[in-house]
Amino acid sequence: MKPILQLAFLILLSTSAFSQTTVRIIAKDRSNGDPVSRVYIRQYQGDSLITSQYTTLKGTAYFKVSTKEVTSFELAHIAFNPSEEIPKKVFSGKPTDTLTIVVRMYYSKEHLIEEVVIKPVGVPDTIFESARVSVSDFEFLPDNNLLLLTYPKNLKKGTELILYDGFKLLGEIPLPEKGQELIRDFRGNPHVLTDKHVYGISQNNKQIQIAQIEKEYYMTYIAPIVDTSFTKYYFSNFNPNYPAFDYFTFDVVDSTYRKIAKVQDDLMMELYRSEFKWVDVRTKLWPRKKKMKQGLIRRFGSGCTISPVQFITRNCMLRSLSEMIPFFYSIIIKTCFSDIHFKVI
Repeated sequence: MKPILQLAFLILLSTSAFSQTTVRIIAKDRSNGDPVSRVYIRQYQGDSLITSQYTTLKGTAYFKVSTKEVTSFELAHIAFNPSEEIPKKVFSGKPTDTLTIVVRMYYSKEHLIEEVVIKPVGVPDTIFESARVSVSDFEFLPDNNLLLLTYPKNLKKGTELILYDGFKLLGEIPLPEKGQELIRDFRGNPHVLTDKHVYGISQNNKQIQIAQIEKEYYMTYIAPIVDTSFTKYYFSNFNPNYPAFDYFTFDVVDSTYRKIAKVQDDLMMELYRSEFKWVDVRTKLWPRKKKMKQGLIRRFGSGCTISPVQFITRNCMLRSLSEMIPFFYSIIIKTCFSDIHFKVI
């Protein structure tokens, strides 16, 4: 039985060997006939990749091809292109034969690549320019487009919003009032701030739309919120005119809140408090008047403060949570830190 299997294997091996022939491909420069080396050649049998190799310095490459199936070749080079493709066909020949195919290649003088922009290091780049308007402020939108707050070379003539994708204008809309700056709320939504109102900005089909919000409402109820997490609100009593502020958290489940962090510039706080010594008498009486009017604790040189416990005790008759949070923001921001403007003499 074993000799029979060995004989069958030898027969199959000899049949496979006799069904192949050798193909030699020579790549030459059509302009002068010089051999082209480093031509990458792929051999396909049907749709399957059989082998691949580079041409030698003499521009030659050898392949074993089947005499029963269709064989094709693909050529690629970094600087040369073939003048014509090698046709797909079934090669015929004996195993001892060598079929020669000469491929004429031409030099590609131009090789198209994507545009490369070279800019000097440390020099600001111009993203947007216009002969009609100037840019006052900008924000990046989620789709990487730019939202520009612009004015027509003179801020007194009014402002407008422009949607820009880095190459062309996608849309523009004039503002009813003179825009001051672009800001974002805790959700990342852009808004434009004016003297009397705040306008929410939305994008729809590459067009921008605005919706009016009362400035007092936005600054009291929305601006103090830093972030949210499940059932908690995180907010602060930050005021740009005061060198210290606190972070608070409010839990909507049990209506509890607490102070979680305090940020203070010690040097600026010392300078801030020292200003009280040099103001006029009318300004020095301001904290005492606030205390007498609202029953708050007077803090020397830093305005008025009120503890959260005192706040809840006084306002326990609020009807709902939605009323309590805005009122708390109003007390902390307006009563404690607004109107603190000292005049140096």
